[in-house]
Amino acid sequence: MCERMAAFGIGLNLVTYLVSNLHLPVAFSANIVTNYLGTAYMVCLLGGYIADTYIGRFRTILLGAVLQFLVFNFTPHLQEIDLFQLFQCYFVHVIERHKLISQRNSWTTDFQT
Repeated sequence: MCERMAAFGIGLNLVTYLVSNLHLPVAFSANIVTNYLGTAYMVCLLGGYIADTYIGRFRTILLGAVLQFLVFNFTPHLQEIDLFQLFQCYFVHVIERHKLISQRNSWTTDFQT
């Protein structure tokens, strides 16, 4: 239950971040968050199946603890890599492409009327 609340909290904050900091359109930001939440739900089902069928209960807990330790210890070092600037450049490219497609669609509807 707590992980679902955390996922929804991250989702709401992610929309705000995408709109205010990365200057993405609201609809595109909501689409990204919807994809994130859908992936979060589906990965839980896949992970549960793999854990129950192949890995086992205790090895799954051990693997989860090791992954959590690695992520918590090495996440602060991601700021040094400047990975977030790379994502920001990618999203700016996507926005520009979306604007061009929107303009192209508006031009074709202008000629048709």
